Amino acid sequence: MKFLFDENCSPTNKFLEAHPGCKNVKYQLGEGVKDDTILQKSNKEEFVIVTRDIEFALDALTDGFYVIYRDVEKLKTSFLRTIEFDESIIIDFNKFNIKL
Repeated sequence: MKFLFDENCSPTNKFLEAHPGCKNVKYQLGEGVKDDTILQKSNKEEFVIVTRDIEFALDALTDGFYVIYRDVEKLKTSFLRTIEFDESIIIDFNKFNIKL
């Protein structure tokens, strides 16, 4: 598994050279690339996304990536992944017939 660092938390070149399993978005895909492009061009079986951007973290989770999210304000790192809901929860929720 490799770690793909978003531009907002880019490690130094020295760090990347010392840790070949770590990649940087700006060196892999270019600077200023959109989040959805990053996810389209990244393989969720290969990369764990590392970011400080909560919207990007949620998009990556929705697409099935493992995510390491760093909340700078709270100085907290969260290791995130999605899981499938139990079928009974889905059935119960669908009974509400809510149009979201």
